[in-house]
Amino acid sequence: MKPIPMLYRILAQTETFSVKAVTKRAVTEKEAVADAKKHILHPDTVAAGGYRPFVVLPLGTEDEWKYGHINYCPRCGAYIGEDFATTERDMANNEQEFECSSCDATVYVNISRTVEDLGG
Repeated sequence: MKPIPMLYRILAQTETFSVKAVTKRAVTEKEAVADAKKHILHPDTVAAGGYRPFVVLPLGTEDEWKYGHINYCPRCGAYIGEDFATTERDMANNEQEFECSSCDATVYVNISRTVEDLGG
């Protein structure tokens, strides 16, 4: 299956600080890792082994993010965007009831304001 370009959150830390970044454009996970190494992680710190392993977390596609799609379980934080069919991804789903496959919670979420609602 071809990877779907998504926005990613990048997290890394040393003993004294944390780095949190979000990709500006939709990329594959491999591209997000390359961008993190190139733009986020200072080469001297990486070479000295100063960063703990970093992670890149999918946030959703650009349209999912912009239009308020529910991509995470609010209880455990698991990414649930993959649990929905591709056709459902094409629709704004800022209200949804689902069972999280990670924590087995039945969840109801309603995002009341999105860019779409504001005419953006």
